[in-house]
Amino acid sequence: MSCARTGEVAATGPVDEVVKAVSLYFSVPISVMDLSKVRGFLGLCLSRGRDPFLGREKESFTREGEVCYMDKLGAASRCINWKISPPRLKSKEEGRKILFLSESVDADSRMQTAEAVKDLDRRLQAYFEAKTRFFVLDATQMAKRT
Repeated sequence: MSCARTGEVAATGPVDEVVKAVSLYFSVPISVMDLSKVRGFLGLCLSRGRDPFLGREKESFTREGEVCYMDKLGAASRCINWKISPPRLKSKEEGRKILFLSESVDADSRMQTAEAVKDLDRRLQAYFEAKTRFFVLDATQMAKRT
């Protein structure tokens, strides 16, 4: 979202363009990651600090206590999901298993996120004939398909 505010939204592939459109329309952060490029387990955790995150221009490091999605190689997404995934996880058009990641923290944002997910699902199926599966994770259950 911050890139959109500053006019720095870079052109990418068609799947990423659809995701950006949905994300901007609903004001919901959505990360796109190629699961074949994730190394080891991808989990939401608090950083110990100094975990590598290779952003657009240069490598940076997480802050201690920062909420990040991490794999073996470092931060996959920072500031929960507001800082986009590093280039090493970017999806390619030939990607077969792509993770679209979004989260919400309260009832209002859950409703907004649910609408964004429905719209993204519709567009992925219509434009790319994608087969999609959506899961909802929360503190009371491991995973629930929607």
